[in-house]
Amino acid sequence: IAARIGFPVVIKASQGGGGKGIRKSMSKDDFENCFGQVQTEVPGSPIFLMKYVKNCQHLEVQILADQSGQAISLFGRDCTIQRHHQKIIEEAPAIIAPRELLEQMEKAAVRLAKMVGYIAMGICLHRIKDIRLLYGEEPYGISPINFDEPRETPKPHGHAIAARITSENPDEASFQF
Repeated sequence: IAARIGFPVVIKASQGGGGKGIRKSMSKDDFENCFGQVQTEVPGSPIFLMKYVKNCQHLEVQILADQSGQAISLFGRDCTIQRHHQKIIEEAPAIIAPRELLEQMEKAAVRLAKMVGYIAMGICLHRIKDIRLLYGEEPYGISPINFDEPRETPKPHGHAIAARITSENPDEASFQF
């Protein structure tokens, strides 16, 4: 599958997070080793592959889906600024992309959630190479969002930026992805 996608590829555990369960494989020579590392970091997790896209925007659409097959988009967020696969800054709603593109992404995320019978809150990740031109209370004006009985799709009326403060030993840090 990786050869069909074309190297380099990203190997990602669907249940990973916080920088765990994700590796970049540059060629078939290192693929097996990278795949094994992902399996070890997040045992039992389904694993998916995607084409590695350098210097792209990392946009996500948060979705909420229930047992009755309903799904809604909670709009897009920009999670491009990362360090070691951990989000450092999240901005919601995303403003880096044209509104029409974000609307297409939101519709696609909802269709995907319905198609696979997804039940929960989750994200649909989009990596966008060329864009030319937060979650929770501030963008939506709801505290808390009622996930049991969403009467309608929330409409953002504000803007939120969340930042994660991290620390590391610079002598031991790897600055590659």
